[in-house]
Amino acid sequence: MDTPAVSIIVPVYNVVGYLDACVRSLMNQTYQDIEILMVDDGSTDGSGELCDDYAGTFDKISVIHEENSGPGYARNAGIVAAKGRYLLFVDSDDVLLPKAVERLVAIADTGKTDLVCYDFIVRKGKGESSRTVVIPAAFPTVKETSGIQCLRYIYEGRLGNYSMLFLYNREFLLQAGVKYPVNINVLEDAVFLNELLPKANVVRYCQAKLYVYNIRQNDSLGQGKNLEKAKGGYRAICRISENAKRLGLYQEFRLHGIDLLLFVYNLAGDGTDDETEKLLAHIRTSLFSLSHGQMKIKPTLKRKIQLLLIRYRLYDLLVHHLWRFG
Repeated sequence: MDTPAVSIIVPVYNVVGYLDACVRSLMNQTYQDIEILMVDDGSTDGSGELCDDYAGTFDKISVIHEENSGPGYARNAGIVAAKGRYLLFVDSDDVLLPKAVERLVAIADTGKTDLVCYDFIVRKGKGESSRTVVIPAAFPTVKETSGIQCLRYIYEGRLGNYSMLFLYNREFLLQAGVKYPVNINVLEDAVFLNELLPKANVVRYCQAKLYVYNIRQNDSLGQGKNLEKAKGGYRAICRISENAKRLGLYQEFRLHGIDLLLFVYNLAGDGTDDETEKLLAHIRTSLFSLSHGQMKIKPTLKRKIQLLLIRYRLYDLLVHHLWRFG
């Protein structure tokens, strides 16, 4: 096919029950100058074979098969293979609304653009949930900012650390040289965005909700305890924290960092083995450090309760009842 305007990268791993809705949402886009790159990350439930079926049916779809190496590796493989002027990431259990690509390209084409950020819908089970389930504050009303300001919006809880909620200028992305970490299987997109956004000069914004984010029982918000993922998540937070310090944004980062740590604390579980206890001790130390002193971003009442519990080291009460921020 000719060089497409937009490459849509879909990392796929064991989502056979969700894949059809995702693919059909992409094929039904009103803007059709697209290619769809499905990156099968070693699925064992038939998802890889289903991807091959789609590729045999739709000429816009191609498939990359990889050994299971995690979501970061799969996305990196998609970036290398992509040919479009712009890139989109769509999680294989989510849905892109019909006019999404059309609206995003129209905004990106208004002038020099590194990224376009857009809003989304949250669906949990069969019903639509409030956006505040994952992001507490309102989407920015601005049309354009620097990448640093966009990162501040993430720290303020107005945007999410989700790489699927941006359209990327492929030339900018390749010149920036930022890749997804491949040894981290949770918060890997947070690392990616925290390292990419400071390199962006122009981020544009689309206030429309163009993406349906499905919260499943085993996704990053609903998943059960997983020590290995928690260890990777803690490494991700340390990396993000150091990046914020280098940028002079550590004070803005602190409340956001607390939320990331509470998420990973909850993910680690309450095991009594040495490995779990060691990780939890590191997280507690980091929580206490981030909570100490005056906050640059004014905390809500719930935030103040969280900070008080951290300062008195009441971590279990905090995690089991108040770890989601608001």
